[in-house]
Amino acid sequence: MITQDAATSFWKAFDKLIRSFSSMNNVSGIIVLGKPDIIALEAVSRNEGLIMSEMARLLEIRFNTATGIADRLVEKKLLKREGKHGDRRVIRLCLTEKGRKTVTAYQRHRGKFFREMMVALTKSEQEAFVSVLVKIAGVMDKKKGEMAR
Repeated sequence: MITQDAATSFWKAFDKLIRSFSSMNNVSGIIVLGKPDIIALEAVSRNEGLIMSEMARLLEIRFNTATGIADRLVEKKLLKREGKHGDRRVIRLCLTEKGRKTVTAYQRHRGKFFREMMVALTKSEQEAFVSVLVKIAGVMDKKKGEMAR
């Protein structure tokens, strides 16, 4: 059983981590992006030519929310919409050159952040930390799956 002190310490540390991750939104130095925008850009970079419904499914958001995110990213010239030859109804999302540079900058920044965080831990602490996070993520995925039924 977890003690109240342990729970309090956990939430204080968790809040600090969340704030640190939130500060990574302005990685390009020019464009300020929110977390949904960054996550969407990464999804498109991993799945070039993604259609809107696929993006909504991957991000686990409603279709109209995905459309709003895409609209913002197109307006910022980070994404472009391309029609499929022969079917005007199918619109694919692709990164622009500016979008590619932004994703690369974010990934570089995220890697630097991770390395700086991990340097405070010993090798065995690093392995334990990653193992625990992977285990917790698996439990959360399982819970989410159960709730969806």
